[in-house]
Amino acid sequence: MNKEGLIRELVCAHAGQLPEVAQSILETAGNSRLFLFFGDLGAGKTTLIREMLRQLGFADEISSPSFGIVNEYHSMEGRRAAHMDLYRIKNMAELEATGAGEWLVSEDLCLVEWPEVAVEWLETLDRTEVHISQNGMSRVFRILVEHV
Repeated sequence: MNKEGLIRELVCAHAGQLPEVAQSILETAGNSRLFLFFGDLGAGKTTLIREMLRQLGFADEISSPSFGIVNEYHSMEGRRAAHMDLYRIKNMAELEATGAGEWLVSEDLCLVEWPEVAVEWLETLDRTEVHISQNGMSRVFRILVEHV
């Protein structure tokens, strides 16, 4: 991560702080519609995405799209969101075969876990990156907003 692009760093010491962290990420991101989530297994990517979507008015049951690759959600205001998990994708050809590329360039909200397989392509798009790491019992969220 380029330190010059680091906008904000948040520390979450317990689960009760997650709504505040999600709100801070959304505020920092501004009008971003593409969110990329980096972090180890169990870092809390899906849990954070669930809270962000809840705050944006998506009342659907939010679950990990690990096996389906993409879950689509609809807000009460008619907005659409795609929640992607690219963990099982091996290369760009596989990603394109899923149809996920259409979501990534759409005007809809797109939240991507494990974006590393497509990072070269995704770096050409306006995006907000959320890098999650652990520091003892706390989770650290580093937020980077890139406009290209």
